[in-house]
Amino acid sequence: MKLSKNPTPLSLDELIAFNDEVAALHHARLPLPEGLGVAAEAPGRVGARSAEIARRLKAGESLERIVSDESLGFGAFYSRLLRVGLTSGDFGWALDMARRVFEQRRQSREVFKLSALYSAVIYCLGTICLCIVLWTAVPEMINQFQEIRSVDHLFYHLVSWAHAARWIILFGMVMIGFVGVFGSVCFGGGPGGKKLLRWQRVAVQAEVLARLVEANVGVEEAVDLAAKL
Repeated sequence: MKLSKNPTPLSLDELIAFNDEVAALHHARLPLPEGLGVAAEAPGRVGARSAEIARRLKAGESLERIVSDESLGFGAFYSRLLRVGLTSGDFGWALDMARRVFEQRRQSREVFKLSALYSAVIYCLGTICLCIVLWTAVPEMINQFQEIRSVDHLFYHLVSWAHAARWIILFGMVMIGFVGVFGSVCFGGGPGGKKLLRWQRVAVQAEVLARLVEANVGVEEAVDLAAKL
């Protein structure tokens, strides 16, 4: 099966599934070409990637060259991490590291989703309370001001304006809430989510650099490989 030159990158769940397959084969000391050939029977894009890699390994192509191929859709991080594992002579460590990073990303994604859901629920409750105030409490206050003939009071003008513009206020609240929740879901939790991913990247780079130095990889080469993650 020939893959597209510009494929859609594998999803996080697909990367985890593929990485688990390769890790299981590696830790069991089974040949990758034969093992991935069996895994190729799995449905979907994971099976297709397994079949492609098995075919190329059997054809004599090196694993390092294969994982560098962007047409597989592994993404820069995973491809570079596997190459680091091959360069350092500890491919199993690279697979385990990928597993940890992917699991952390999946957990972060779930946290962001729960955070967005919580924010949406709180915002809905706030909007309902606002509707109750604008449609019930405010008209009652206006009537009371009119009964005591205090229509010149500043607060009376404020509540009258709020009652007259209640639909505009409600629409504005709904739009602000929608933009906030949508941004939280689509942009990884906003600045906080980006900062978490940046810290995670630094931690991975530090561990990769230490492992490369332990494997007697040149310092310049080790720094260059770690910086590309």
